[in-house]
Amino acid sequence: MLLAVAALLVVGSPSPAQAHARPVGTYPADNEVVPEAPNELSVTFNEPVTLAAAGNQVLGPDGAEVASDFSVRDRVLSISLEEALPDGTHVVTWRVTSSDSHPVAGAWTFAVGAPSAHAPAVPVVTEQHDVRLAQAIATGVQYAGLLGLAGLVGVATLLAPVAVRRDAVLVRRWHRTAGGFAVLAALGSTLLAPLSALRTRGEPLAAWWSADTWSEAVRGASATTAAVVVVGVLVTVVALRRGLDVLAAASAATALAAMVLVGHTRSSGPAAVVLGADLVHLGAAALWWGGLVALGLALAPGTGLRPAARAVLVARFSGAAAVSVLGLVAAGLVLYWQVAHSVSGLWDTGYGRTVLLKVALVLPVVALAGWNRYRLLPRLGTGPREDPAGAEGRLRTVVRCEAGVLVAVVAATGVLVNLTPPARSATEPPPPAAERTVTVDVGDGLSADVTLAPGRPGVNGVRLRVTDPNGRPVELDGPPTLTLLQPEREVGPLRRPVTPSASGTWEATADLPVAGTWEVTLAVPLSRFEEPVAIGRIEVQ
Repeated sequence: MLLAVAALLVVGSPSPAQAHARPVGTYPADNEVVPEAPNELSVTFNEPVTLAAAGNQVLGPDGAEVASDFSVRDRVLSISLEEALPDGTHVVTWRVTSSDSHPVAGAWTFAVGAPSAHAPAVPVVTEQHDVRLAQAIATGVQYAGLLGLAGLVGVATLLAPVAVRRDAVLVRRWHRTAGGFAVLAALGSTLLAPLSALRTRGEPLAAWWSADTWSEAVRGASATTAAVVVVGVLVTVVALRRGLDVLAAASAATALAAMVLVGHTRSSGPAAVVLGADLVHLGAAALWWGGLVALGLALAPGTGLRPAARAVLVARFSGAAAVSVLGLVAAGLVLYWQVAHSVSGLWDTGYGRTVLLKVALVLPVVALAGWNRYRLLPRLGTGPREDPAGAEGRLRTVVRCEAGVLVAVVAATGVLVNLTPPARSATEPPPPAAERTVTVDVGDGLSADVTLAPGRPGVNGVRLRVTDPNGRPVELDGPPTLTLLQPEREVGPLRRPVTPSASGTWEATADLPVAGTWEVTLAVPLSRFEEPVAIGRIEVQ
């Protein structure tokens, strides 16, 4: 019930589809009018993306689809046109998957020759709310199972004293609970594969059984995570029942670590810092949630444990939990800042508000844990303040309360990992615009200035100016030919059409997807029979 209620946060209000990746430029630019029909279109993103199986098309002025081929390389979505575009307004819709496994979609328009009187409408891309809800619930189930299993195994194999591990009743309880956690982990992880495919394709839950959905599901990162989780939890349960403690702990840790294969940390950096913080966060959360369940089973009536043995288990878990709180706080701060990079985003976005909800839920759990450690734990020992029977009863009550609140925390986590962090563009100002100019020798005393503005990755304006030795503009026999190449990243050559803007000056638009040193090749038609070629290098930062 708590999982379903918390997951409703996802569909509280309609919003356009979005993800951590975002476009930083298109060619042609949005609403641009180009004099001649381009042979290729492109969208450049701020991070590497993969092409979605549906949602990519080019629409002509009459609304009919134009034959085209969409492909992705690194951060650039390229669209090769298989037929010449007619004059008028065209609409391009695209859908890709960011490196954090979240879909992102959009559209832009441009015109050839002149805008159409009645242009086709740009479609509004919205996510399917039933899929988002199901994905949030499945994620909550996955987290509840994986964190619970890993934490319980950690207590059973590492923290519990020998006297506790020898109690047959408690061991059976732990084994049955571990099996239940394993089922939840495997079920949630398996369901996430087709649900992620549905969300990527922008299709409703009704398309669950389609062949295209499952074809994409088995190729996605969620399928890899599911495979690792299912094998890991199966090995964990079998090893735990056979007393293979080291194998059980190792396989549980492996299944838990598979969670970093998908999610926001896949698109954040530095990779070592973010992934390391993610693993610490997962490990600390597992110890707290699964360990608390293991402790509750040990405190429940019906076992043969002596009060002293319970006191040792509680003391060990309490100390480990205190360390885990520090790990949760430190790793959580690192993760939020590296993923979101925004303080105002904590209250301005759904992602930030869900983070605050988690913090609000965790605070009373920390308070209850402190009460356990400093008020109840001393009464479980053998000193003058001991009150084993009364203290154990109160401790059981507090542990149940802690576990109940942690279920809500897990539910909020299921929602959080399927939300979009605040866009960094809203909090990080782009580098200041700076024109980049290179001067190349054309020959016969002539030179050409090639200027890029703003000189950053993405869409740039290009200005060409050919001058004589006295700095006067030179009239050319026709438009020069401009080609750009980034050899280190193997981008290009990109040939850009130029248009005259003033005497001796020509302009173009170039979408440069990566930073670095670009080679500029300029063929300058001085006459019908003379067209020297000059090459220069220009920095894009």
